[in-house]
Parts: sequence; structure tokens; C-alpha cells
Amino acid sequence: MTALSIDGMADRLTRLEAVIAGLDPVLPLLAGREPVLAAIMADVSKSLGIAASTIASHSRHAEAVRARAALVWTARALTGFSYPQLGRFLRRDHTTVIMSYRYADVLRGRDVTFAALTDLLLLRARERSV
Repeated sequence: MTALSIDGMADRLTRLEAVIAGLDPVLPLLAGREPVLAAIMADVSKSLGIAASTIASHSRHAEAVRARAALVWTARALTGFSYPQLGRFLRRDHTTVIMSYRYADVLRGRDVTFAALTDLLLLRARERSV
């Protein structure tokens, strides 16, 4: 790589980190591991008004569980990442991620609001990746 391309990449990374850092203190830690998932996490956080640190925590509060389910469902639909990959990102066992995905499927069938939220999250994520 040339110095110019490295500088350009460093510039873009710095701008992305600044945007992410303004959203929530936990996001910069996550962004370094998987930028696509960090962007989905930021969108879930913003859409639901829940801090990314709460989503990434081990909280069992309904809003945190629901947000994690939306994140997992959207990430699987967009990226096709494996459950172990998502588990590493969320610092959870892959079986927990499987249960979260199944819970999201149930919610999408029962709750029109949740289905609309996850559809919107997926649409936004696809628009970002184009």
C-alpha cells in the first residue's frame, strides 16, 4: 500500500470513530471488532433510545433483550454472520445468540411494531452497505 492510501483510510477511520464516539461510549470498543455490526448496534440504539452499553450488557430488562433481538435478527438477515461470530461481537455464547434470533422471529410474528422496526433497521443497513 502507498502512504496516500493509508492516510486516506486513516482519515476515514478517524471520521467514523468520531461519529460512533458521539453516540455511545461502548461503540468505539465494538467498532474496532466489526464495523458493520457496530453500525447496526448504533442504529438499534438510536431507534429504540437505548444506550449501546445497555444492549451490550448482560441486562435481562425487556428493553435490552428486545434491542439485542432486533440487532441479532438484523445482523443475520443482512450479513449472514454465524451465531458464533455474533456471539463474539456481543460477548455471549452462540446458544444465547440463537435464542435471541428465535425470540426476534417470534416477536416479528406477534408484534407489528417490532416487525416494522426490524424491517426498517434492515433497510437502513442495506442502504449503508450500497
